[in-house]
Amino acid sequence: MQEEALQGNENIKQAIAALQQNATPELLAHALTAIRRRIRENGQFVVAVEPNPGTTQMSLKVVQTPDGRAWWYAFTSFEEEMRGAEQVQSTFMADIGKLLETALTVPEIEGIILNPWHRTLMLDKTLIQIILPESPVVAEDAPMKILVSACLLGENCKYSGGNNYSEKAAAFVQGHEVIPVCPEVLGGLSVPRTPAEIVNGEVVTKDGVSVDAAFRAGAARALAIAKENGVELAILQPRSPSCGAAEVYDGTFTGRKIPGQGVFAALLRENGIPVRDADTLGNTAQF
Repeated sequence: MQEEALQGNENIKQAIAALQQNATPELLAHALTAIRRRIRENGQFVVAVEPNPGTTQMSLKVVQTPDGRAWWYAFTSFEEEMRGAEQVQSTFMADIGKLLETALTVPEIEGIILNPWHRTLMLDKTLIQIILPESPVVAEDAPMKILVSACLLGENCKYSGGNNYSEKAAAFVQGHEVIPVCPEVLGGLSVPRTPAEIVNGEVVTKDGVSVDAAFRAGAARALAIAKENGVELAILQPRSPSCGAAEVYDGTFTGRKIPGQGVFAALLRENGIPVRDADTLGNTAQF
């Protein structure tokens, strides 16, 4: 009976596999549609659980990614769960639709990591809202509104006066509505400018001058542009104190990287806009 409730989830795995081969908005939409179809079929996922301290009850297992964000684990099959058996002690079956609806009500988590060890897809709450049946139908061929760090598109707004042109980013957004922004320029900083890093939560230049107010003002202006344009996804410059989505430089100006996020990346996430690091395009574990 349990296996019957998982039948059909193979279509989800196949959709994620296609997305891993070619990470495009269209294939992401296809993967989300596959999950939505399984909700309509009353499909289930295997979910990881752990004992609730002080009681005899079990609760959904919460795991942290390197950037400090908390997630639940779910699996399309027992085979996928067994790939990391040493990390999951207990599981049970959960209705996919109810699981996603519950995730939206828990402020402590970012969402659900589906198949964390193979055919991985990170479903944050924005993607979950798209999946749920009461949301508008996901149009697999509809163009998306994608915000992109302007330097990735060749605009000379980098601190050095140059750019960080990315063929991956340019290819990813082809055929979609693109909204380029540079939060640092929007905050009034010049091009070129002294390099800056995050030091104890404050953005400071290499010569010790705080530019935190400018960075945060620019992030707020860039967020307003994103909201005005109905942005659905942001592709950002890696490791930047503004735009770093998964890691940033450690504040010593030695090139050492640590898990974390830039001021603008954090603000986008706080406002429900999915963020991708340009270096991870092609890696669906970062969706």
